[in-house]
Amino acid sequence: MAGGGWGITNLDSGKCLDAQWSHSNSTTLVRYDCYAGATQQWHG
Repeated sequence: MAGGGWGITNLDSGKCLDAQWSHSNSTTLVRYDCYAGATQQWHG
């Protein structure tokens, strides 16, 4: 993924885990169409 993170994709729906344009603690996560945006990049 762009930015050096990785994406988390649901194998059944093909949708990606998304933080809904927030980087705050306690953000609601949703499944959303994959687009490799900043809110779909995960770093460990």
